[in-house]
Amino acid sequence: METRIVQASDGVGLAVHRSGSGPPLYALHGGPAADHRCFGDYLTPISECRELLLLDQRGCGQSADAPAESYTPERLSEDIEDIRSVLGHEKIDLLAYSFGGVIGVDYARRWPGRVGALILVDASVSGWYGPLVEPRGWPLWLRAMLFPGRKDVMAFHLTHEVGNRAKQEEVRNLLTIEMRHDEARVRPLVSASMRRVRLETLAKQVAIFGMYGKQDRRFLGDARYAQRVGGTVVFIDQAGHFPFVEQPDAFHQTLRQFLGCGSSVSR
Repeated sequence: METRIVQASDGVGLAVHRSGSGPPLYALHGGPAADHRCFGDYLTPISECRELLLLDQRGCGQSADAPAESYTPERLSEDIEDIRSVLGHEKIDLLAYSFGGVIGVDYARRWPGRVGALILVDASVSGWYGPLVEPRGWPLWLRAMLFPGRKDVMAFHLTHEVGNRAKQEEVRNLLTIEMRHDEARVRPLVSASMRRVRLETLAKQVAIFGMYGKQDRRFLGDARYAQRVGGTVVFIDQAGHFPFVEQPDAFHQTLRQFLGCGSSVSR
């Protein structure tokens, strides 16, 4: 895998980890404060049919730190556009996991002509509306808002967001990856992710696909909303918030089907 540092339009160095060949697929990790290892490291098989580009968000992984005021979904989506422009890709597909869905949706809404498909993996896409319409997730959202530190985050995920208990240790290993967690910038990004977002117009411009763990109660409202606006959503059984770890075969089979096994996804 080749790693390249791309300069964003505001001068911040952004790490892009590239492998494979074919139509470009940009992978957006979750978080905030995670990096490509927490999602992209599980995507290696896709490089057999795609040019796979794993992005580290600013302040994450091998990307540089940035001014505090620049940690917004809007600036993070501009980083994607800067990377696309520098690398010379005319059109891209986006694969967005968890918090990465906030960034992917913002990018696709602002530059729909640059996006072939938006593929959502247990992603937040509709702000507060997703949790509101899925009462089964309310207790978990309340717990998530109350835990104070990283250790509590791990316990929360392992207890409530793993649908395949046989994969619990693998999820634990993922969650122990050291991250550059800065509460001062994470908190405003989390707050911004709860703003109401509407996808009706975007769904007429960009193909929207979704893969959600059937046992991921916190994000089932987002999945149902993506379906309601015309997206194609697959629910992976015996998986919670980490379907690429919990059910890797089903995850990759579904993803390869969405991607057309090497050809660009078309509506």
